[in-house]
Amino acid sequence: MSQTWPKITLPDYPTDIQATPSELPFTRDELLKMYSAMRLARTFEEKLAALYRQGKIFGAVYLGMGQEATSVGTVSQLTDGDLFSTVARNLSAWFYRGVKPEHVMARWFGKDQPPSNGRELGLFLADLNEYGIFPYHNGSMASWIPAGAGYALAFKLRRQPNVCLCFTGDGATSPGDFYEGLNFASIHKLPLVVICEVNQFAYSTSCEKQMPCFWRLR
Repeated sequence: MSQTWPKITLPDYPTDIQATPSELPFTRDELLKMYSAMRLARTFEEKLAALYRQGKIFGAVYLGMGQEATSVGTVSQLTDGDLFSTVARNLSAWFYRGVKPEHVMARWFGKDQPPSNGRELGLFLADLNEYGIFPYHNGSMASWIPAGAGYALAFKLRRQPNVCLCFTGDGATSPGDFYEGLNFASIHKLPLVVICEVNQFAYSTSCEKQMPCFWRLR
């Protein structure tokens, strides 16, 4: 006899959600953890945007509203020892891995708090030991790819059964780093996973103004 879950009512979803455990590849606790990370990221970014409009945050703020599920669904499949690196629009991935929201907010204000003690901008975060987030070389989103290929190469040389995951966007497909990293990983058959999120923007410039061929989502 099949057993159904009780209905779950979400405050920002118009209907109840109901499914049988056999239809889902995740446990109830895993699903709640995913939703909590996505909901936290959305609420956090809404507050972050308000602070930016009030002039209380200096520098760049790039929001990932609508991209939360991609981040959480992907990092949820990582295992112990795997590494990943995110861009500015993947806060939900940070929260899913246990990064505290107060530490993330402190970064935009340059506060002396972990994990980087104010030495990094709010857009970037790296902590290999605690969260499995690897550092990068500069602020270019395309630089994630060759950097990730390097970590993936280390996994292969050490015969470690791990992967390196890199998030990037369609706006980062213009620099040469993007293609060099993919080519290097392909030639050496490295355990590198690249997630390219097509949001039709390169930072704040539309892809229509950046590329001769405009990507249209259908």
